[in-house]
Amino acid sequence: MLSISRSFRSSSTTEQQGGILSEQINDDIWYPKWPPNTQPRFTYGRPTFETHVGNSGHTWLVPAITVLPNRGDHVYVTAHADCMMPGRGFGGRTLHMPLISGSNFELRGGWHTRAEDLYADTDIDVQHLRLTYGAVGLHRTYTGLELVGLLYADQAPQLGTTTRIVELAKWLAHDRNETVYYSYLSAGGGASAQISPEGR
Repeated sequence: MLSISRSFRSSSTTEQQGGILSEQINDDIWYPKWPPNTQPRFTYGRPTFETHVGNSGHTWLVPAITVLPNRGDHVYVTAHADCMMPGRGFGGRTLHMPLISGSNFELRGGWHTRAEDLYADTDIDVQHLRLTYGAVGLHRTYTGLELVGLLYADQAPQLGTTTRIVELAKWLAHDRNETVYYSYLSAGGGASAQISPEGR
């Protein structure tokens, strides 16, 4: 088991509390698989969403802060400014989105979209409320996702921006003056790449 031997000295310090950072290289393998019962789900069985009309005229749906902590993973938007006009999202289907008020919003062919787009249109910022699960290591397996020689590994999914693991990898590459690899999962998929000491 890795032990915490030093703090991650950056603006993301608070985001790293659920993981293990160590000067000792750990030869365990990190697998790109969500821990049991932690993967973000997209079924809403109770009042969940607030509606906000953006500068574009489109209606945005975002969970109330008291319902889902990872609000940034659950952003939806109408296909048109006229919310009665159907779009092509979700195959043109109408989704019945449960509002915090107790009624439903009929999302007619709308889209599941990014927290960044919500912020650009409404100034509502939930970009830091995304669940990610990842690790940083010295080597990557042939699949390109599993990591070996672990320098950091989340013990559970963490709230933060989608760049949380990438920023940590950049810091470790610079601090150790060697190339490192990162891999992470998010509600929108996953990513893996190498980072050189120069941050590339």
